[in-house]
Amino acid sequence: TYWIADFNNGFIRSKGAFPFYSNDKISINGTKTNYIGSITARNGNIVTAPVKVSDDGVGQYNKTGISFFDGTDWQYIKEEVFDTIYDQNYAIIDNKDPNHIWTSSWFEGLVEYKNKQLVKVYNSVNSVIPNLQGIPSYHRASGLSMDETGNLWIGSSDVSNFLTVRKANGTFINIDFSTVLNGVKPAVGKVFADKNNQVWVLFPRGNGIAVVKNNNFINFPVKFLAGGTLAGQTIITGTGKLPDMYVNAIAEDLDGHIWIGTRKGLGVFYNPANISSGVGNFDCQQILITQDGHVQILLETEIVTAIAVDGANRKWVGTASAGVFCFSPDGQQQIYHFTAEDSPIFSNIIVDLCYDEIKGDIYVGTDRGIQSYRTSIVKGEDEFTEVHAYPNPVRPGYAGSVYVRGLINGAIVKITDVSGNLVWEAKSQGGQIEWPVKNLAGQRVASGVYMAYCATSDGSKSEVTKILVVN
Repeated sequence: TYWIADFNNGFIRSKGAFPFYSNDKISINGTKTNYIGSITARNGNIVTAPVKVSDDGVGQYNKTGISFFDGTDWQYIKEEVFDTIYDQNYAIIDNKDPNHIWTSSWFEGLVEYKNKQLVKVYNSVNSVIPNLQGIPSYHRASGLSMDETGNLWIGSSDVSNFLTVRKANGTFINIDFSTVLNGVKPAVGKVFADKNNQVWVLFPRGNGIAVVKNNNFINFPVKFLAGGTLAGQTIITGTGKLPDMYVNAIAEDLDGHIWIGTRKGLGVFYNPANISSGVGNFDCQQILITQDGHVQILLETEIVTAIAVDGANRKWVGTASAGVFCFSPDGQQQIYHFTAEDSPIFSNIIVDLCYDEIKGDIYVGTDRGIQSYRTSIVKGEDEFTEVHAYPNPVRPGYAGSVYVRGLINGAIVKITDVSGNLVWEAKSQGGQIEWPVKNLAGQRVASGVYMAYCATSDGSKSEVTKILVVN
């Protein structure tokens, strides 16, 4: 028997040449290809796009479909009849329906899937999504983002009307910025709808950021943010003060701060609502750290390609050549740094990152494939929600930890025996805590029933659950 690893056909088991010829394709539970353009997770489901738009914007003419994880298995979704959808470079899951997927195509425009089937392709023929001037069949759709009310925002590259919204009711509006762009037709990367009813449009080829305010679809005032240096001088206050004009990544943290990734590291907007309101300072700030007695700017020499925020508000940062970093919520402490040299990560070239708030996984997309890193951090709840422990009961021979889930972020959890004696305590990061089934002295607890008392730091909300330990 021959085992064949084939670049195009995957993993093959062969009985050899005729008359023994028999080839069987071995299915592996994973994405269709190792190419990753974007990763999006929502409520335990994950979708990946197969194409990353090149820095020069040249099409790859790749007809590979998208890969979808339903919580158990990876499945491949592709339009098989006409097979004309090229370069799907971004994919998201609908806020309201986990079986509803939207992707952007570098040629065809906006693509809609429902229940793993193609529904429709939207372009300049049947919607207001713009095509390239003089080339009606080219629609440079790129970034996608859905806001909290279900409006889908679509970015388009190399046009002045680079932002389109598909409202939750299915109607489209295209927004033209030609009067303020002075002939510039920027390349659009990621698009992000924040909690302040603002839409951020990133320009990865040196045009900074556009922040568009949605005034109930009546008008869409825009603020263009600049940075880096101009004629050797730092861009002045009040224009954004970006670390660099080449902007690749964006994320909103649990405090409502906007983090961006550029060719010269990270930047943070601590008052993003001020951008549209015009009240108060809104300029981007860089994270200053002290290392070896010297004050430095965090990741100043790294090209940041991706940012994800986990349930404990920690920042996961992907780079173009230095792997993945994990920092404390304020960015002052480095918690992890994964590289190909000292971890199982495939490559130091990170394309995208995504946090699965249900499982606590960080999905890492590289130029060589997708992997996940399991953390103990899941999303914190606004209220105590079905607080429970697992595994429960803890059976003889089990050497792992017990997790108490359904917590409010920052909850205090005290574990006691039935007599009320304190056995162990911790403060949750995100929506769960990990109990090693030991007491405060580090010893394995005895068999018995234990109570997990959970409360907010001010004691205003509380919950309790029981844990049975059998050694």
